[in-house]
Amino acid sequence: DLRATVRYEGISPSDIRVQYLWQVLAEFTPQEKALFVRFISGRERLPVRLKVMPLHTKDDPDNYLPGASTCFFWISLPQYSSVAVMRQKLLYAIHNCVDIDAD
Repeated sequence: DLRATVRYEGISPSDIRVQYLWQVLAEFTPQEKALFVRFISGRERLPVRLKVMPLHTKDDPDNYLPGASTCFFWISLPQYSSVAVMRQKLLYAIHNCVDIDAD
């Protein structure tokens, strides 16, 4: 379970971004979940520990994609206006930001 590996840096587990993330991941298909793991880790299996961090933006957060560091297994999340925007941005990122070497 990915949730069991998470640690938070600069963000609380009760932050709306974190709540949106878990809601979106709960609705993902198994294939989308695998793509998410690959997006944050560059691997097909779960990382040791996922780190969730805020992504501070200069203007409208809805214009930004989430960030990820495959070396450190972290994801940074903008303050999206809704869970629908979070879902749209995560789906775009996991399907289009795939230029990483596989295991």
